[in-house]
Amino acid sequence: MARKARIHVPGIIQHIMARGIEGKEIFADSEDRETFLQILAESLSISGHKCYAWVLMSNHYHLLVRCSEEPLGIMMRRLNSKYARYYSSKYNRRGYLFQDRYKSIATQDQNYIEELVRYIHLNPYRAKICKTIEDLDRYPWSGHAAIMGVQQAQFQDVETVLKRFSGSRELYRTFIQAGIANGAEEGFIETIRRSNEGREDIRNAGCWVIGDSEFVRKVLSSDANRRSRVARYQKEGFDISRLAEKVGEQEGIKVDEIQKRTKDKAINTARKIFCYIGSKILEMPKTEIGKYLGISTAGVWRLAREGKKVVEKRGIEFIGLG
Repeated sequence: MARKARIHVPGIIQHIMARGIEGKEIFADSEDRETFLQILAESLSISGHKCYAWVLMSNHYHLLVRCSEEPLGIMMRRLNSKYARYYSSKYNRRGYLFQDRYKSIATQDQNYIEELVRYIHLNPYRAKICKTIEDLDRYPWSGHAAIMGVQQAQFQDVETVLKRFSGSRELYRTFIQAGIANGAEEGFIETIRRSNEGREDIRNAGCWVIGDSEFVRKVLSSDANRRSRVARYQKEGFDISRLAEKVGEQEGIKVDEIQKRTKDKAINTARKIFCYIGSKILEMPKTEIGKYLGISTAGVWRLAREGKKVVEKRGIEFIGLG
């Protein structure tokens, strides 16, 4: 069966779910959950993605993330592979920890995010781990408790979620409680559930994107253009050395100077542009860029953010292949 494509459009909201292989346990105790959250926090920081909702169950987890310019798959590979190594080492196990690839659906911001936050945060209640809303308020392995101010989750963007409820925890809690009373398993939530269970129809756009027809069209078109662009550069052999040559030509510096860590303003600007185009436009691995420049992946991310400002301020078009 053909695999479901990965949608990537900067700024898009993605609902993510990953499950243990054959439905087996992936979190055995509090240490496992704390370790996973530490890796998640680190991965979000490096990638620049924003997390609005999350929950850890015994054999799966859910995330609601607004994507940065970095493709979501890069963060997810970092997150799942690092946690899988930890888990395998601790429990002396072999083989895959997670079942197939993670599931993800891009979702329109307007009118959908609140429902997804509720769907994710009600998981412990639906699983009967939490019997009441009061139990859910105190459940430590869900973003709900962080939004309620009961616990801290520094990686979670609580403020943005609360803004959707006029900044009121009471209004947010009432909305969650309404899901307990009336259920929130209708419409697009059923599409999410089918995807989570692996029952999606990949011929249906709703398998990839949820939203109104115009939103779906724009997202699929933007993603297709991105894939075409990256494929073209790869086909033309636009590697990291060629990128350095092009940036050097544009910025009037020698190629080898880009690799120097110096206080020279012109060289530093070139390094920023190099990181931005390499990681965000060409989607080169940050590890490869970091090795070329002699810096960490976190350093690549920092320079790329600054490089984006330079490119936008100066109106730099992407350096062509000619």
